[in-house]
Amino acid sequence: MLKNFLPLIADMLALAVVMLPLLLVYLQTVRYWRGEAYRTGQKWIIMLFALYLLAVCSVVGIPSIKYIHLDFSLNLLPLLDIVDNPPGYIKNTILNIILFVPLGIFLPAVWPQYRSLRQIAAAGFGFSLSIELLQLFSWRLTDVDDLLTNTLGAVLGFYLFSWVYFVIKKQQFTETAQDGSKDAWLIWAACLLMTIFVYPFLPEPLRNWFLYTPFWQ
Repeated sequence: MLKNFLPLIADMLALAVVMLPLLLVYLQTVRYWRGEAYRTGQKWIIMLFALYLLAVCSVVGIPSIKYIHLDFSLNLLPLLDIVDNPPGYIKNTILNIILFVPLGIFLPAVWPQYRSLRQIAAAGFGFSLSIELLQLFSWRLTDVDDLLTNTLGAVLGFYLFSWVYFVIKKQQFTETAQDGSKDAWLIWAACLLMTIFVYPFLPEPLRNWFLYTPFWQ
């Protein structure tokens, strides 16, 4: 089962080699202009968050600069595909929801500003909308159903986080005095730019090393 996802995992890890050191430098220096540093636990969560976003970019097929193809394949009518292919529609819906559940967990775990349903729904919608708009430049369908189900996944993730937040002592979730919630969008933008402009130019041996490393065998 894992071998089916090896190309996606290899792409994510190859990009992470470039992305994570730059992100770590940013997290280490952010205190100089914001006046409040991220704590160690938050930095680890943010690094995992970046890995998750890189994985999302791989899964949804963000087009690279080498393979951009303008294609206005749009579906603006919700539930349209369920008539033609109910099993396929249900499977795709479930996968889209699952894909965005971690987003609803990561955001409030680091940034208190996202600990509201409205903020999480807006973030889920915004992250998903950016994906759907970029898919206009690929061979993938830009679908309103994906937009809705991704947002729903983020909301469900938020409810999972809320349950943990109130069951476990709130003190476990460290705070920052300043509002760093824009960092989430900055990291997402960096992941998109890495996928579009950096990934096509990564050395082939680097991607192949992750793909054929004995760890997966």
